[in-house]
Order: sequence, then C-alpha cells, then structure tokens
Amino acid sequence: MAITYGDRLTRFGTEYLETLFSSFEVTFTMLDPGEEKTAEQELTENLLSIIASFAGTLYGMHSHK
Repeated sequence: MAITYGDRLTRFGTEYLETLFSSFEVTFTMLDPGEEKTAEQELTENLLSIIASFAGTLYGMHSHK
C-alpha cells in the first residue's frame, strides 16, 4: 500500500495501522513522509485536530436549529 502523505490516511494512530498491515504482510509506504516531529508537536497537532472537529460539530448543530 502506498500513500502520498500520512495524514491523508489518518490524523493520528498511523503506527497502529502499520502494525495491522504488517500482520497481514502488507507493506506500507509513505511517499512523502515530511519532517520528523517531536512528540510534543504531534500531540499539539492531534489536539488541535480534535478540537476543530468538535467545534465544527457543535457549530453545525446550532445552525440546524
């Protein structure tokens, strides 16, 4: 399996998918892995993604009323 960017497959938890793929003998190739990030940078990006998702859901619920 080949993907261009890791965040196109999933925002976080890519390591779990790599483990799952390897258990079925599927190779996982990221064509443009980008720069290495620290744990703090990854955590910050993940938290911002979660907050943005919840905010979108919350504001979407208000617009339907």
